[in-house]
Amino acid sequence: MFVEHIGNGLDLSGTAKSISAIFETSLEPGQEIHPHYHEDLEEIYYILLGVGQITIENEQNEVLRGDVIYIPPLALHSLHNISNIPLRFVTVTAGISSERKTYNAQI
Repeated sequence: MFVEHIGNGLDLSGTAKSISAIFETSLEPGQEIHPHYHEDLEEIYYILLGVGQITIENEQNEVLRGDVIYIPPLALHSLHNISNIPLRFVTVTAGISSERKTYNAQI
């Protein structure tokens, strides 16, 4: 049995076959995760609290509590808290190769 506290993130690469990590993140009002992409990871965001603006490639959508967002490998993405309360969400990353690379967008 595997039971661990997420804390500041939980690296599962040595335990799970394809799930790399689980993170709980909080963005304060106005904060954002800047545009970036992952060459070798799929991501899922699960929104716990607040309202955000997700951008994946050229598409934008408002997201709120209960929404699940799938981000495929190589997709440029960002998330911006557009509410007046913290935007809290869980990120699950799944590796599609043994290497882990993240690239920030050149803006």
